Amino acid sequence: MRAGTFWVNGYKTIHVSSPFGGYGESGYGRSSGLDALREYSEVKSVWVETAAKPAASFGYGASLE
Repeated sequence: MRAGTFWVNGYKTIHVSSPFGGYGESGYGRSSGLDALREYSEVKSVWVETAAKPAASFGYGASLE
């Protein structure tokens, strides 16, 4: 079956994280769920130091004190 959304034994029952939208070039995309999140995301790294004394700057041995 090629359809955007179809229901069996119910109508308009959808979970908030379920992808939904049209099929092919209908003008609607899959705008919900993990697939959409992955499509519009970029992986980044964030490091947060929680120690009371800061570490050396970039590992070159210079203290920030």
